[in-house]
Amino acid sequence: MNVHKWISLLLVFALIGCGGGGNAGTPGPQLDAVSVTPTSAYTGGTRTLSGTVVVGGMDASSLQITLANSNGTPIAQGSGTTFSGPGQGLLWFSTNMDTAALSAGTYRINVQATSSTGGVSNVVAQTFQLIANPWQGADPMPHTVSEFAVTSVGSKVYVLTGLSTVNGIGTATSEVQIYDTVSGQWSTGPQAPRVRAGATAAVVGSSIYLMGGYNAANPTGLAFVDVLDTQTGSWSTGPATPTARFYSCAATIGSSIYLVDGTQSITDSPSTSALESLDTTTGTWYSLASSGFAVSHPGCAVLGGLLYVNGGDASSAGFSELIASQWYNPILNIWSTTNYFSYNRTRHASVAIAGRVIIIGGRSDAGGIEAVTAVTEAYTPASNSWSIRAPMPFAAQDVGAVVINGIVYVFTPTSSYIYDALSDTL
Repeated sequence: MNVHKWISLLLVFALIGCGGGGNAGTPGPQLDAVSVTPTSAYTGGTRTLSGTVVVGGMDASSLQITLANSNGTPIAQGSGTTFSGPGQGLLWFSTNMDTAALSAGTYRINVQATSSTGGVSNVVAQTFQLIANPWQGADPMPHTVSEFAVTSVGSKVYVLTGLSTVNGIGTATSEVQIYDTVSGQWSTGPQAPRVRAGATAAVVGSSIYLMGGYNAANPTGLAFVDVLDTQTGSWSTGPATPTARFYSCAATIGSSIYLVDGTQSITDSPSTSALESLDTTTGTWYSLASSGFAVSHPGCAVLGGLLYVNGGDASSAGFSELIASQWYNPILNIWSTTNYFSYNRTRHASVAIAGRVIIIGGRSDAGGIEAVTAVTEAYTPASNSWSIRAPMPFAAQDVGAVVINGIVYVFTPTSSYIYDALSDTL
């Protein structure tokens, strides 16, 4: 057979032993120099592996790719793909490996070839590491809402107001749902003084400031600020925002709350680039330098005393999701841009943890296709760079997240997750 002939290598189920075999007395190919990538992956789901192996002696007509445990016993079989290459020499392969039922640990990828006459090759192997997935599920909120505000006080997460989607009819709510990260249980909190959807929240001390949003009576936005004292469970009225708006983001630096961008229309147009801060010690709002990007549904996070704002819908860009990120220096009242992240997005979550800004999920039109995304990315200021991290288990928009004791708690209208960003090292 011509050694340069291209053949199709079908990944088949086989229980693989070591060394030659097959039909008695039938010689098989000789394998050498296997290389498989990746060499490690998180547990759960199906992993795609690819690599190369050197074939000598005689042509290979098929390859068998098997995942074996530390004792060499095959426990998972590659499946679902084919590939083409020469019968001898350097062969390229790709396979899907189901690791959903496997625990974290050290495994090995076994590769074996069979000739057209039934001769079986020796087995070559490479170590493969399965690492505990940094994502795990938690109980979803008892009552489904979208366009909610989310924040935390102590060990508790507060999901405030939102848009009910019962029977497909969206109605602004005043509901407060509380998730206890210690017990993993949900409870109902004191209802907000007014119904809202598209609001945002920030915390100073033990008080939650609920700002912005819209409802049937205020379709262009609310200026009312409602303050929840989480120690007493009582609501009070705070200083009204200078600009009524919704679909904004907010964050706290010191005793000041920063309210960023947003819109006065559920169509997201026009968006505002207004940055306003509330000094909670004096009850005074201030108008600050605009970022220059007018967006709705941005993400906010505070890292190193700087306010990071990322993504969102930009009406000036034809309602396109932004791939841009900026930071604001509250001392100098100036803005600066960071490098772009990989997947433009809106209606996503943004948090800061361990010297990084993390953005999670949302809606993206990356690649020209409008769809929800599960992509997680991390920004490292020291290198001014973004990196792809382990994705959410399921794609979602209207994502909210908080950090409590080094763990990220992520909430969508229909699901909740616990994300150990510190162990997300792949």
